[in-house]
Amino acid sequence: IRDYKVTGVQTCALPIYMVQGLIFSLAKGLKSVVVYDQGNCPPENERDVMSWLNNTNWPWTFKILVAPIVDGLPLFGMRKYHRRGFIAGAGIVAAFLLFALAWDYKNLVNKESCANGFGLWVYIILAVFMASVQDVALDGLTIIALAGRNIGYGAALQGFGKKFGQDGGKAMILVLNKTFNLPVWICIATIGVMVLISAASALMIKERVPEQRLDSLWEAYLTVY
Repeated sequence: IRDYKVTGVQTCALPIYMVQGLIFSLAKGLKSVVVYDQGNCPPENERDVMSWLNNTNWPWTFKILVAPIVDGLPLFGMRKYHRRGFIAGAGIVAAFLLFALAWDYKNLVNKESCANGFGLWVYIILAVFMASVQDVALDGLTIIALAGRNIGYGAALQGFGKKFGQDGGKAMILVLNKTFNLPVWICIATIGVMVLISAASALMIKERVPEQRLDSLWEAYLTVY
């Protein structure tokens, strides 16, 4: 494969897909522990909390609106780091959202009252949105880097990474919290550290400077739709 190191994509893309899965499964993991960390909560209020946590992944459906921007407009005009800029930038923002959630968790969930479902939802849905933006950029970068005889392997990386992360995310929070007695905020911060490290690793992937140059959001959408 000319101009690309397949091993670099393998090394960096797989853990990024995995931590995306962790972000997507975060709400499910929190549902399992919030019920124990909150105070006496009437059933109707508890249903409200669970409803907020059940509706955190819908930004995933907006990827079709984000894709033209990611494909056509390099972040801050940095054409050399076109898709890598989105991968690293969205990952860093997602990580700091998780750090903020970890910091604020005791205020949102405590023994004095019902959990603040809306507050949890805001943090998580913004992190999911960042993961969705990151996913668009990573998919494009992986497809280009593994084009040709390795294209199926790129799809396998995505499928395995996300599935592993999503299935392992809930288990990770339960194991750290229930088995090792770590506070939930430490579990969330741990995921944040993993997201931050994986985002920085994206800069190691080689990327071809795109030939197409778009000068406006309108032009970005016009070329697709």
